[in-house]
Amino acid sequence: GFARTPAGVIFGIVGAARKARGRPPATGSEQIIGSRGEVVEWHGSTGQVRVLGEIWAARGAQSLKPKDPVRVTGREGLTLIVES
Repeated sequence: GFARTPAGVIFGIVGAARKARGRPPATGSEQIIGSRGEVVEWHGSTGQVRVLGEIWAARGAQSLKPKDPVRVTGREGLTLIVES
């Protein structure tokens, strides 16, 4: 009776921990890579984009214009690397 309850709880916790390890990160810089956003303003190869509800400095290889959709491909410090 009493020994089964703690063992069941331990196996439940271990199972939940294993399941959580297989998920992609939900916070931090890892989450933003691959996210989609929208250009807020752009001049040449740099500008600002809105990603996950926040405005970030960004740079990209192509010229973009406001409201263009972008995808985050990398991050250098607080600057996102984006492509259309």
